[in-house]
Amino acid sequence: MSRLLLIAVVVGGLWYLFQKKSVQEKAAALPPPPEPPILQQEPPPVLTETELKKIRQATMDSDSSVRWSAIELLYRVKDPKAMEILEKTMSMDIEPSVRRNALATLQNMDNPDIPQKLTKSLMDSERDIRISALIAIGERGNPESVQDVVKTLYDVDPEVRVQAIHTLGRIQARIEEEHRQKQAKAKAEWEEAVRAQQAAAGEPVTGTNPDGKPIGRGELKDLMKKALKGE
Repeated sequence: MSRLLLIAVVVGGLWYLFQKKSVQEKAAALPPPPEPPILQQEPPPVLTETELKKIRQATMDSDSSVRWSAIELLYRVKDPKAMEILEKTMSMDIEPSVRRNALATLQNMDNPDIPQKLTKSLMDSERDIRISALIAIGERGNPESVQDVVKTLYDVDPEVRVQAIHTLGRIQARIEEEHRQKQAKAKAEWEEAVRAQQAAAGEPVTGTNPDGKPIGRGELKDLMKKALKGE
């Protein structure tokens, strides 16, 4: 019985080695994988400079829907003049809906200069646009916009004045939150540096003092001695 078992084990081992070798040979015979494709972050431009010029001209069309469609297209294709056109449209277009659309588009752009550009809509003739501009400025929370927002406290419309107060509150809250995060980060970095220094000196951190600062073993012993002495 033991001999049959031994033969079975040997045959099984030989079969395993044969199968393994066969798989390796098949893998070696396979052609190498194709080269990865070259991926571009941005698709190639479709519109030529001549065509872009014609679209820019369409932003001055007599029909407001044509003007805004042209502006949207320039923004979508990232035309270098899109920002300039949007800013001009937000301030000067005769149609309130187009000015409102330009304001909303600028609001969603990731650009550090946007908060100051939004302040131009605080002088718009339409109350709703002035309120929308105040809301957008509050969401950005840029302290450089405070002086322009304060001026709207004298707006003829009480709803605009109320929104100006809310916007100033949001800017203050944003500044306080950023300050809190900076303080927390600085404290965490300091504590990590102290731990690293104590670890390098062979003095492990054993706790924190009442101020939340880490305490080494030596400092902990000194505190215990002072406590026993009633100091």
